[in-house]
Amino acid sequence: MLNLINFEIKQFVLHFSSKRCSLPKPPSILIMNIKHLALILLSSLMLSACDKQISKPNCSSEAAYKLVSQIIIDAVERETSDEKYSDTGRFIFDKAKIRASLDQLQTTIESVRTTKDDPNSSKKFCSGVLKATIPASMLADADKSKELENKPKISEDARELNIDSNINVFTKKDFEFSVQPTDDGKELYVESEGTIWVRLLHDITRSALLKPILEIQKAEQAQQKAQDQQEVAQLKQEAEASKLEAEKLSALQEKQEADRLKQEFLDRRAEEQPSAQKSFSPSFDCRKASTGSERLICSSKELSAADVKLAQAYKSAANVSSDKGILKSEQNAWRKNERDACSDIECMLAAYQNRLIQLAP
Repeated sequence: MLNLINFEIKQFVLHFSSKRCSLPKPPSILIMNIKHLALILLSSLMLSACDKQISKPNCSSEAAYKLVSQIIIDAVERETSDEKYSDTGRFIFDKAKIRASLDQLQTTIESVRTTKDDPNSSKKFCSGVLKATIPASMLADADKSKELENKPKISEDARELNIDSNINVFTKKDFEFSVQPTDDGKELYVESEGTIWVRLLHDITRSALLKPILEIQKAEQAQQKAQDQQEVAQLKQEAEASKLEAEKLSALQEKQEADRLKQEFLDRRAEEQPSAQKSFSPSFDCRKASTGSERLICSSKELSAADVKLAQAYKSAANVSSDKGILKSEQNAWRKNERDACSDIECMLAAYQNRLIQLAP
C-alpha cells in the first residue's frame, strides 16, 4: 500500500546569517546522506548572533534549545515528505500539511545540567529532560490510524523507545547535546543525537496525516466486501435454483421412463393372450383399443364382462341423475386414476367392483 521510506542518517547544517541586527533570512539547508544501520545522527546547526560576541556559551542557552528543537523537527519533516506510494511513486503527503502538523508540536528542554566542561575547550556537553507536547486531536488521529493499520498505539511505540508518555506529553531524561561557539564567537554550534525522537514524532505525524486516507480505503474495502458477499449469495442462490430444476427434470424423466415401461408391459400382455380366448367383447370396440389398459380389458373375459356391466350401471345412473356432468366427470376420474393405474387383471377387477358399488342405486 505505502512505501515507507527507510530512515537515512542525515546530517545537515542550518546557517542563519545576517549582516546586520535585523530579522534573519530564511535558512538554507545543505544535505549529506550517510548510510548507517542503527542510528540517525541529527544535524549540526549554527545560529548567527548578529555580530554580538558570545563570550561564554552555556547549556542553558535559549538559542541552543531552539536549535535542538529545529533539527529534530526538520528531520521529521524530511522523513515524512519522502514517503511515496509503492504503485505510482507519487508522494503521499502534501508538504504544506506536513509543515502545518509539525507547527503544532511543542518541544522544550528542562532540568538542563552541564555534564562536561573542559577548561581547555570552548565546547560544553549538556544533558536535560526533553519534553514534546502533541495536540490531543492530532494524537487521537494518529492512534486511530494505527488502529486501522492493526498496529500498536503511539504510547506503546514510545515505550519501546524508552520514552515516557502521559496523555499527550512525551518525555525522556538524559537527553544529551553539546554547544560550542565558533572561533570568532559570533555563531553558536549545536550538536545532538535525537534518533528516537525523530522516529516517534515521525510516527505521530505520519499516522495523523494518514488517517483520512486509511478511512477512505477502509470504506472502499467494506463496500467491496459487501458487494463480493452479495455476488456470492446470488451465485449460491442461482446454483440452488439450477440444482432444483435439474432434480425436477430428472424426476420427470424417470416418471416418463416408468410410464413407457408400464405401457410396453401392458401391450405385451395383451399381445400374449391366445386369440382363441378372445370370443368376448367389452363395452367398446377392441379394434379401436389405443391404450394398454383397454388392450388388457380386451384380453380378459372377466374384465370384458366387468366393463360391460359397468357400462350398463353407468347408463342406469345417468338416467336418474340430476347432474349428468358431475357423473361424467366422476366416471372419467375413476377411469384415469383407478382403472388405468392398474397393470394386472386382479387390480383392474377390483377397480371395476369398487365403481359398481359407487354407482349402485
